Amino acid sequence: MEHHFQQGDNVALYNVQAWGGTDYNKLWLKAEGEYNTSKDRHEETQLEVLYSRNIVSFWDLQADLRHDFINDADDRDFVALGFQGRA
Repeated sequence: MEHHFQQGDNVALYNVQAWGGTDYNKLWLKAEGEYNTSKDRHEETQLEVLYSRNIVSFWDLQADLRHDFINDADDRDFVALGFQGRA
């Protein structure tokens, strides 16, 4: 959590992560955003759900869904698929 005091608008920033599961299957939940405390509204928020599956030792296959909530603009959705591990 952070809070910025500025001339005009004051903004609180947050970044939260949590996961559950085992070494072979994990589900990650992530949220990040800005809250304008002067106007009492969210400016921008990202909500992300990631699934990670161990396929071989030290290598995971990952799938990700993300939704961006943007104030006064069109919301956006993202999908990602990838690998993570040690070479």
